[in-house]
Amino acid sequence: MGVNVGKIEIAAAPRKNIGFSWMNNPGVQKLLDAVSSIIANEYIETAKKNPEVFKNGGLK
Repeated sequence: MGVNVGKIEIAAAPRKNIGFSWMNNPGVQKLLDAVSSIIANEYIETAKKNPEVFKNGGLK
């Protein structure tokens, strides 16, 4: 199965299921650690620069 683009047919790559379970995959664990670290650092920096954002559910 492919996609026709003009006169060129682009073959679709076979699909395979990719597991994103962090329990058995050290690469996924490292990725999730990095993402959570980035989010935490952004939260801390925002709170330091503008603490009113986090009071009473946010700015109104």
